[in-house]
Amino acid sequence: MDAVNPTITRTMEALRTYVGMSVPELQKALGLKPGTYFSRRRGDTAWTAAEVKRAADALGVSVATLYDGLAVAGAGFEPATSGSPVRRLRKSDVAVAA
Repeated sequence: MDAVNPTITRTMEALRTYVGMSVPELQKALGLKPGTYFSRRRGDTAWTAAEVKRAADALGVSVATLYDGLAVAGAGFEPATSGSPVRRLRKSDVAVAA
């Protein structure tokens, strides 16, 4: 198994959660049965190029984003290739417990 698959899986799962998509919704978008989907997630088998393309389309990102991973920027996840400016975290962005 190549080193790219864990990045694709982590990125896909982070984006799925971020956009509020359920696992069954992503499975349907990918055209995969649950067993096949979870086999890919565990890393037992590699994602196909077609599955990565369908995932990118369903999640609203480029294929490159799934291969490159995510950078944390601003208040949430921003695709590393989005061109969005990354701003520094300010003290006012963080709630402090009294």
